[in-house]
Amino acid sequence: MTRTDAQPDPLKAIRRLDHQGLVVANYMVGPLEGEDGRSRVYGGRALGAAREVNVRIMRPEFQDFRASTGHTSNRYVHELRLASEAGGAACVRHLDAGTTAAGEHYLVRERLSGQVLRQVLAASERLDFPTAIGVVADVAGCVEKVHELGFVHVDLRPDNVEVTAREDGSLEARIIKLDLVVRAGDPPMHGGRPAFIGHGAFVAPEEAEGKPLAPTVDMYGLGALLYELTAGRKHLEVADRPEAVMDYLRGHGRLPSEKLRNLVRGLPDEADMLVAKCLKRQTPERPGSVEQLLRGLQHVLKMYQEANKQAVIPPGLWNRLTR
Repeated sequence: MTRTDAQPDPLKAIRRLDHQGLVVANYMVGPLEGEDGRSRVYGGRALGAAREVNVRIMRPEFQDFRASTGHTSNRYVHELRLASEAGGAACVRHLDAGTTAAGEHYLVRERLSGQVLRQVLAASERLDFPTAIGVVADVAGCVEKVHELGFVHVDLRPDNVEVTAREDGSLEARIIKLDLVVRAGDPPMHGGRPAFIGHGAFVAPEEAEGKPLAPTVDMYGLGALLYELTAGRKHLEVADRPEAVMDYLRGHGRLPSEKLRNLVRGLPDEADMLVAKCLKRQTPERPGSVEQLLRGLQHVLKMYQEANKQAVIPPGLWNRLTR
């Protein structure tokens, strides 16, 4: 009798193995540290050196999905190139990208030297207002680099920002990932198809509607970020689904649903005015550039200082708001 059992695919067997101990380029993959629907993130280190890194390996199912839509190129190579052009002051340094022996796409980036902003919020609930302005100003500067390269960042959540302490006690912020960037003028895409790629409260109306994205999408995200850092809560509690966002946008509510000055004592009206401007549903009504946003932040900080004479403003913060 002829044996007809299908032989195991050795490539699939390799893809099922734990990646710890795998060597990619000049880096040894360490233990699993986190994962999402697109990739798994491992610790790691450079071979023959003390440098610690993080290694992102794309999930096979996501890679297969991309291939099914005709996208077989390694998107991490594009992210590496974009991060290199943006510079280390804008985002966490990206070191290498390629494909494992099993055919999985990987990206190596420097290990975070500080904390993820979401972790800071989990520990302290919210930031004091000058610190929140400084973090948003730093993130805006990072976003400006992305815009200069012809892209829109889209993903400006606290989960995607690293913060480290400055000498004056304030926080310095950098973007961690550039994996969801969209070329300015293109609609939001996922696997080569129009799709919802953002996250809940940080999704601008035009993104939820699948319209072409402009830099003003990131002005919306920066306004949402300032609100959450200041209030310790999102400006809008909504699920990470386009239907949930669109249901709200079709209603008669306003953004944000509750004013900052009702939640945090001592904030000037100008803080709510700036956030509301960033969160306008119509894109022409938002700040048109990072420079305009920074001018708005500078004005709000002046009003805050006048209303709170005892507030400590780090001297370097004013320079970070000046173009």
